[in-house]
Amino acid sequence: MSLKLILTVDFGNDSTKVAYAFKKDNKPIIGKIIDNSSLLSIRIPSVARYTGSGWLFGDEVTKKYDGSYAIVKIKELLSMLIKPSGESKEIIFESNQRYFYKDKEFKKFYFPPKNLKYTSFDDYVRHDHTFRADITQKELCIKYFEYIKRLVDIELTRLSKKYNESFNVELCVVYPLYSGSLYSKELSEIIETAFKMKVTHKMDSTRGVCSMAYAFGAIKGNENVLVFEIGDEKISVVKAQVVIERKSPVIMVEGREGHQDPAFIGGNDFDFAIARDCKKRIGERLSFGTSTKDDEELSITKQYLLANNIKKTKMLISSRKEVFDVSLQIPADVTLTEKYNGNQLMDILGIRNGNGVYQSVLEYIDKEINFVGNSNVTKVIISGGASETYG
Repeated sequence: MSLKLILTVDFGNDSTKVAYAFKKDNKPIIGKIIDNSSLLSIRIPSVARYTGSGWLFGDEVTKKYDGSYAIVKIKELLSMLIKPSGESKEIIFESNQRYFYKDKEFKKFYFPPKNLKYTSFDDYVRHDHTFRADITQKELCIKYFEYIKRLVDIELTRLSKKYNESFNVELCVVYPLYSGSLYSKELSEIIETAFKMKVTHKMDSTRGVCSMAYAFGAIKGNENVLVFEIGDEKISVVKAQVVIERKSPVIMVEGREGHQDPAFIGGNDFDFAIARDCKKRIGERLSFGTSTKDDEELSITKQYLLANNIKKTKMLISSRKEVFDVSLQIPADVTLTEKYNGNQLMDILGIRNGNGVYQSVLEYIDKEINFVGNSNVTKVIISGGASETYG
């Protein structure tokens, strides 16, 4: 008899996390699926690279680096299906959908990103911040999740041999709380197409983290909790409660009213702080992401390599060791190397001295906790990709 295995896909701006869980002999077994050759052990990069004749995905983007070509962040494609705010939002929303479903234009990657305030994809095209490829944005999303499925198949084969069991897989998809019905529907359909199986469970990120906290005993029934999510681009907060109905937990989530709006500060700001320090160290000798040739695509690829190297460097902070040495490679006209230890990195980010980006995050959390309407809150949950790095 096959064991039921729950496979959960949490698709993020920077990375995709795929977790599995099943019971054998009444003992829970859980784990994450990654590219086994990756140096980062918790995620699969949510990126693709166009080679001119095809696409590379995830960790393939840097492992098979051989020149120029264009980088695409997959989450930015699906975010075209989230309705924007402000004037002309319906017209912009309709235009963005057309690009997602029918066109073959893709936004160029910049690190640090250029300060572009566009809400319409038309503006990116008009100002030459896109490149043209061979498939539509939706088709690329499907191809990316087909790549994820290949990694899943490898891991499930390994688990089947290890435990001498076959699995009946049930697929669960996690989506952002306020992403809207079109986004969550399309994400599920794309994953179903790539995985060739139905999504049987869907949950928003807030309910997902509360369910996990309840399962592991971190929160109890009827407790009021504040859930802060620190992503790459922003930090947000909602208030939730685990209500027990018929001996089963139900996660109740309040609306945004009475709480802070999301603040645009997150994991990317930590990356930029490290990048600025690197640039300061090497002075004005070389410019990040530039080539001796007039080749913008090569420049963009180097910018991604720098961003990826910084993310690998940051992961060492989560080890909680005060002293460690790490070499950060800086691809420019030549490849440079800067050495950091743990204390230096934490000082750059403000973790030890209580300033900078880290302090801005703490101030957002502290302000929310002290709202009068949160006086009945007993627990705080901090989630999101950045929280795994910085604790």
